[in-house]
Amino acid sequence: MTRFGQVLLSIVLIWVAAPVDAAVDLIELPAEGIQRTKTFVREFEKCFPVKPGQVIVTGHRSEEPVDFDIHYHETDSSVMTPVDRPGLAALDVKYVADKGRDYCIMWRAKSRRRVAINFWIQVRDAPPGSVRDPDQ
Repeated sequence: MTRFGQVLLSIVLIWVAAPVDAAVDLIELPAEGIQRTKTFVREFEKCFPVKPGQVIVTGHRSEEPVDFDIHYHETDSSVMTPVDRPGLAALDVKYVADKGRDYCIMWRAKSRRRVAINFWIQVRDAPPGSVRDPDQ
């Protein structure tokens, strides 16, 4: 085997052996949230910390339908998906976090073509009295 072949094989083996549930890449959201346009091929994800009772306000507009979800990693091998909306080109979502944890929003393309989406994410404090305290 040539040196190039050995290096290529090593890279492939490292990639295959890498853990699937790697640590989530967290972003800090400014108070006003973010609004961006992103082009992707297969999937695109943003993760961020949320406090209990806060509201995730998010959505997108895209050229073609995409699958959307809000999820969190309960353990390295357990992913919980409280919001799952498949195949939508336009979406507006508000989700109240029951616990403080890192949440992720993911968009998945329905095809292998490049997809452009305009998305927004904001985390707001819930209005007083709108979220029941689980300890009461």
